[in-house]
Amino acid sequence: MTASMLTTELPSALTTRLESPGGAFAAMSRAERQLAEDFLGAEEVFLAVRTDSRVDVGSWLGPGRLWAFALRRELALVAHGPRPHTERIPFSRLQESTYNPVTGELVLAPAQHHHARGLRMPPVEGYQLLAQILADRTTE
Repeated sequence: MTASMLTTELPSALTTRLESPGGAFAAMSRAERQLAEDFLGAEEVFLAVRTDSRVDVGSWLGPGRLWAFALRRELALVAHGPRPHTERIPFSRLQESTYNPVTGELVLAPAQHHHARGLRMPPVEGYQLLAQILADRTTE
């Protein structure tokens, strides 16, 4: 399947920004929301996804859950903990990404210059986040 065929099968990219503290932000803990708001600043957030992926945040209770945010031209990843994980990846670096419905993972590709290689999430959210990433190439 070619990339152009895939983009026609994806949902439309979201163009309405999310409002904090409502929507997906309401599902975050207070500490997660504060970290996200501090990290994202005044950036417009179009999609927020609570992934099933976890990363080391220096907690003896275990890894922290990753939240994925689709910004205008970047993917932002946030996980709260004693050593919080924050990362921004330009969509331009993720143009080979795909969603694998068998594993339930959005595979971020190419996997250079960023820590996250894949994000586990349900198909509806995975395909929407992929649509956000791939829409960047059509707006250039």
